[in-house]
Amino acid sequence: MLIVKKLPAEKYSRLREIFDKEFDSDEPEPENSDIFVAYEGGKMTGFILVESIKVIGQLYVVPEKRNNASHTVKELVRCVQLKYDGKEVVAAVASEPRFRKLYESLGMHKIFGDFYRKNI
Repeated sequence: MLIVKKLPAEKYSRLREIFDKEFDSDEPEPENSDIFVAYEGGKMTGFILVESIKVIGQLYVVPEKRNNASHTVKELVRCVQLKYDGKEVVAAVASEPRFRKLYESLGMHKIFGDFYRKNI
């Protein structure tokens, strides 16, 4: 019989090696994640990580400032870094090539795959 239970935060470190080897990732932060583990016969058969993620949305500069937008963009990015860097999981979609360097400057890593979202 398969049983699924939420893993207590103090036990996340037990999965450290799996996160490192399988996902090339650090273990998640308990402040913004939950891990649900499937057990069969008392042994783990799998888990799913659910993270609270801040998604960077649109970045807008008024038309008359777009030719010289670097100062505005820099300050907006600085604000986002101060608010979230090291405290939250942050994601962004580079819907246009010009955003790639911006996200890389924030220390974000490209993840391959398809992105799905749902407004609730």
